Amino acid sequence: MTKMWNGMYMQHNSQLKMVTNLKFIDISQVPKYMSKHHRERTIQFWNEIQGWHSQLEKVVTHKKQYIQALLHLWHDSLEKLPDELAKPTISSICRIDNFFSIKLTHEKPI
Repeated sequence: MTKMWNGMYMQHNSQLKMVTNLKFIDISQVPKYMSKHHRERTIQFWNEIQGWHSQLEKVVTHKKQYIQALLHLWHDSLEKLPDELAKPTISSICRIDNFFSIKLTHEKPI
């Protein structure tokens, strides 16, 4: 599961970097000798990139919130584990094991 989340994280980071870099394209410096049609398509493309950037930011934000919610849920589940019941049992098993270890060291080999 960690691999999946790491893969998603890397992919989203890569996409975010690409879109962020595209965000800084300055179309105001587009030469005036372009045809009107080409200029309009360039502006349309620019607007699409801005939309992609906005949507990607939303996806990344929602993924982060989702992961944080999962981590919080996981942490809450760990906090609610009945470890107080397990501690004396484990301690008792350790004492029994220690007892048998001592007995075995005092026995004569066959």
